Amino acid sequence: MRKQLVIIGIVALFVFVGLSGCSSNPNSSSPNNPNNTSQTNTSNLERNKFIGTWNRTSYDFGTQGINLTVIFLSDGTLKANNLIDFDYANNWEIKDGMLTVSHTGSVYRTWNYVFSNNDRALTLTLPDETKSIVYTKQ
Repeated sequence: MRKQLVIIGIVALFVFVGLSGCSSNPNSSSPNNPNNTSQTNTSNLERNKFIGTWNRTSYDFGTQGINLTVIFLSDGTLKANNLIDFDYANNWEIKDGMLTVSHTGSVYRTWNYVFSNNDRALTLTLPDETKSIVYTKQ
């Protein structure tokens, strides 16, 4: 009889630990962890699409012959080989669903963006404009 109680106690302990509500996902949203929401995860996924090297493939604003390569780095900085589009810009962020580029804290430009071609093409359009710039990820 005593042996059966020990076995029942051990089984109950395993069941209790298994159902204790521990989450193996550190990014899961819970009342105790309000900063990790699905919106933050979505923003991070969207931000990660930008990271890498992009070459301009079309440009509707004129100056068709100028090549431009932009490198979006994961630390929020960017580098460009020709600063026609990102003049004086050295930082980038995704804010309110738009790409914002800035220089030492001052906003330079804010772009609407759309990814296509399995996130290998990036189209940037200035707000209230119809002309766009298309980049291809390398």
